[in-house]
Amino acid sequence: MGRSKTPSKKPQPRGIDFKKFKKKLGRKLPPAHNVTNTEIKTKAIILPEQSVALDKEGVAVSKKGLTLKELLQQTSHHNVKVRRDALVGIKDLLLKFPAELKLHKNAVIEKLRERISDDDKVVRETLFQLFKSTILPGCKEDIKGAPISLIMAYLFKAMTNLAIDVRFMAFKFFDLVVQTHPPAFSTYAEKALENYTDLLQKNQFLSEEKSKLKFVLSSLVRCLSMLPSNGKEFHSSGQTNAEKEVLHAFERDVPNDSTGHILIVGKLKDLVPVLVNCFYGLMSEAYSQPQLDSHSFDCMQSILHSIDLIVRYKVYGISKYQQDLRTSMSSISSTEIHAQDEKFPLLLLDKLFAVFPMQPTRALSEEDDHYDRRYYILNAVISRIFFTFNQYISPLPVLCERFLSFLKDWLFELYRSNVSDKAFYDKQLPSLVPFIPYLVSTVDDQDHHLLKAFTTAFGNCSPESSLKMACLEAVEEMLVLKQEILFSDAGDKEILDCQKTWIHEIGLLLNSISNKKPSSFHAVLHLLLRLGQIGLSNSDLAVEYDKLQDELQKYYCIKSENGHICYGPFMELSKESQELSICCLYYFSCLKGQLLASLALCCLSHSLEPSVLFRIIEVLHSSYNAGHIHVVDYISFLVTLLSQYEISDQDGRVENSIPMEHNKQPQGDDFIVPSVDRIVSVTLASKMMHIYMAFIKQREKTCSTILKEANLATFRSVAGRVCCFLSQMGDPSLLFQILEDVVLDHISQKLPIHNTCALMGMLITVDSRPTRLSEESIIKLGDIMLSYMIDVALLFPVPEEEQKASSNFYAWHDYLLPCFFLLDRSSTFCKLLLDKMVSLVGESGELLFLRDTQLTRDHPRKIRALVSIFIMMSMDSKMRTVLSTCQTEIDNIFQSILLLQG
Repeated sequence: MGRSKTPSKKPQPRGIDFKKFKKKLGRKLPPAHNVTNTEIKTKAIILPEQSVALDKEGVAVSKKGLTLKELLQQTSHHNVKVRRDALVGIKDLLLKFPAELKLHKNAVIEKLRERISDDDKVVRETLFQLFKSTILPGCKEDIKGAPISLIMAYLFKAMTNLAIDVRFMAFKFFDLVVQTHPPAFSTYAEKALENYTDLLQKNQFLSEEKSKLKFVLSSLVRCLSMLPSNGKEFHSSGQTNAEKEVLHAFERDVPNDSTGHILIVGKLKDLVPVLVNCFYGLMSEAYSQPQLDSHSFDCMQSILHSIDLIVRYKVYGISKYQQDLRTSMSSISSTEIHAQDEKFPLLLLDKLFAVFPMQPTRALSEEDDHYDRRYYILNAVISRIFFTFNQYISPLPVLCERFLSFLKDWLFELYRSNVSDKAFYDKQLPSLVPFIPYLVSTVDDQDHHLLKAFTTAFGNCSPESSLKMACLEAVEEMLVLKQEILFSDAGDKEILDCQKTWIHEIGLLLNSISNKKPSSFHAVLHLLLRLGQIGLSNSDLAVEYDKLQDELQKYYCIKSENGHICYGPFMELSKESQELSICCLYYFSCLKGQLLASLALCCLSHSLEPSVLFRIIEVLHSSYNAGHIHVVDYISFLVTLLSQYEISDQDGRVENSIPMEHNKQPQGDDFIVPSVDRIVSVTLASKMMHIYMAFIKQREKTCSTILKEANLATFRSVAGRVCCFLSQMGDPSLLFQILEDVVLDHISQKLPIHNTCALMGMLITVDSRPTRLSEESIIKLGDIMLSYMIDVALLFPVPEEEQKASSNFYAWHDYLLPCFFLLDRSSTFCKLLLDKMVSLVGESGELLFLRDTQLTRDHPRKIRALVSIFIMMSMDSKMRTVLSTCQTEIDNIFQSILLLQG
């Protein structure tokens, strides 16, 4: 073996007395150990303000004692928690001190906009809620201009951020701004559409979270709904009132030149293929699943609504700029717009219309019926896009049959559906109904399947549904606007049956719609009036229109067999709708007596406004002049009105009115009723009106204190109008023959004195001098008039000579004036009346028609009433002349009275 090596010994370390440095040229020697370091180091302390040292008395501060300026500065702090707390503090401060926001809104928005792209999700969400709940509502009135421009620049910057969450928050902010201030979209439409297109193109970021995609698409729909469109042709189902209010917010700011239109159309052109591709991606995913989930359905529906709105805007652009292209715009601009128009069909035909109709991949059970309905909704929107495209942009006859079959099946399905299904169809079909008039006129449908399907749907949908209102507009277009164009073959029985069904359905609607739907009533009445105004050329349709009077009776008022009065919807409608209802009366070829009776019941109700009552009388008189009312029926209406109108004071007692006041009539529609002020009448009625006008002016103030009920003045005006209209109705002798027995029968029923006076005024108006009254009528009037005059005498104390200007004198005179006319026109009546007075003084005569039955046994009171009558008659100059011819009879009366006193 070899010898092992011995380990080498390491040298032991030794202490070093000092370290020796080699000196080299250019090297600085280190300082010695005993040298004192004199270097001074400083560090900056960032302290904007000493909050503790500030005097904040009277200053708006948050819960932590920070001012708005301090909180705004903290929103830029590097610490996330500080930024969050600052935003919460700003919200508390602005809620507690709203004036701070109005004073510093620009500064607040300018500082907070920096946080839109904040890295922290909680900060962004807190900022969004701060703008949504506090800042934007607080400065909504003056948010135009600077505040919006301050936000938008940072919003568009955040929309291009690399972080997808930041981009989504930017779109949420933009949607919030547009909801708060809709015109903001018009100012930034081009940039906004560009960002929406860019985001949807990168749908790989959205596939995992469809809720975000759903929000972006719904926001896009909201923006596109503000694009101008021909709103009359379209009906958006499920559209809220708020959406309708902002629907045309964009229109007043839409560019008036071709360049602005081209820029917007260009951005929309880029957006459409992106939407179609996104729709196809969602559709492929839906077909791969057993059922169409709600998120995919909502996204697909929003995409289709977006395309629909884009097509509407295209239609609007075509109609708006077509005239400008022919007149003021250059040839270059025309070429550019035409090029944009040509590109639109290619974007939609190949892909979108090819998938129609969409259907589930497998048969669904009844429990899964709502999934099947989702495909119906999508098909309805695609159909609306097609019909709009086909009608206004480019006819597509090749594809039309497929969509037409879908529409007809849907309309017929409504007839076979149950209640829940009808609600579904009522919501979805209104958007397709406006296209039916165009389809009827262009599609070769010899069997009229589409027209029959529409008629079936019109009759079976709910009276208050949006589908019913859409059908009404379609009926108006087909019957009123385009009747001769659409239905040139007027003899086609199937078409005529459909039209008659439409008219009948209009009448049924008047009594089916709830009073809570005033707009629906207005639409029905407007169509009814338009049908009357055009004068239906077909005699069968005119007959059907006249049959609507049966439904109108229930619409106005009916009286049951037990005498109970049932007022219809007419009484509770607005004045505008009541005016439409009244105007419709003029256009019936012959108003039935039953309908006039219903109108009379409405007129007798004190709940009816006086202006509406006057309007009914005016229209009916114009209808009579046009030959639409029989004279007997019209007079019956007028007599009923004056004989049954009740006037009661607050205690329920019957008051007495002064009738036949010739007031100025309220203005009406010139095409229906001529104003009474334009009628020059030389008849006796006009002379009576002139006399009464002088009386009314002198005692207007006194009457307002005695007769407090407003219906008293109403009846006075009604009586005046009736007498005035009666004087214009034709041959007075013929009218007198009709009125004589009718008036006598009514006044013999002990009517209140204001009714009796008004009816006598009607008879006097058509009477002459000498009177046309028969001997039998004069005898009957003798008993009635004496009782009537005594009743009048008992109502008022006899005025002294110096009190002739008082109200009592004129009340006496007005009530006794019809009697004065009879005494002047018939000496026989005068002698008969005086003989009745003689008998009454001698207690041999009876007052059969006296209203106060207790007076029959109070002979002294009757005598005082007779004396009062003679005193009142002596105060009238003409009556003094009449009485002078009967001096002997008068002397006998007073001689008998003196004998009774002796």
